Amino acid sequence: AEAASAAAAEAASAPSSPSARDREVRASVRRKSCRSKLYNHPDYSDYIDSMIDYRHVMDMRGYLNLIREGNEAVTEKAKGRSAGARVGRDDAKDKRKKRSRRFDWDYYRTCVSEGLRDVAYRFLLPPFKLGIKLDDTMNSELGFSYDRTLAGEDGDEVSPTERWTAPVVDGASPTEYGNRLADSGELVSLASGGDADWDRPDPDAVDPLRAARYVASMEVAHEPRVRRTLRD
Repeated sequence: AEAASAAAAEAASAPSSPSARDREVRASVRRKSCRSKLYNHPDYSDYIDSMIDYRHVMDMRGYLNLIREGNEAVTEKAKGRSAGARVGRDDAKDKRKKRSRRFDWDYYRTCVSEGLRDVAYRFLLPPFKLGIKLDDTMNSELGFSYDRTLAGEDGDEVSPTERWTAPVVDGASPTEYGNRLADSGELVSLASGGDADWDRPDPDAVDPLRAARYVASMEVAHEPRVRRTLRD
């Protein structure tokens, strides 16, 4: 009886059940993936229907591939923490997937897997919205209108201007805000040993948000409307 009571007490005091851990993993993946900040399905569907140039198609493909690789990095890191390494057929699948990845996106994938995409869009405008603003400003006779709404935004309680401008972090400079996130554990320093010499400070200590901005700059640089407008 005492053993049973002890086992029951141990189970009750366990931090979480497998199902609870699964929910935590899914919530972490959703938060770090930031799908709503990268892709509006009805808007991009209309844009795809309007494509008339092969380059437009390749721009969209490049953007979606970049986002996919970032999302896969998030998922793999989350599952690795919760379930350990996978074996057998899953291992072979992972090896094929890794061989298909672009090596010049390694740092991007690492940054996204550490949650820096989520950090970036707390103070930056999402890439697809920047693309819309740029496209309308440069190519529309009427220019861009802040009254424009996208599918899923009709019920937002924010003003039209706030919907189309970067969020503002009140009461903190960029360095102070970055240090605050680092102290809370939400912002991880990714500076490698080669980034700082013995006589120079850690670049992430000087500019704690640089890796988050790198993630956003990569995604903006691959956004199809941005690429098309700047190219044309």
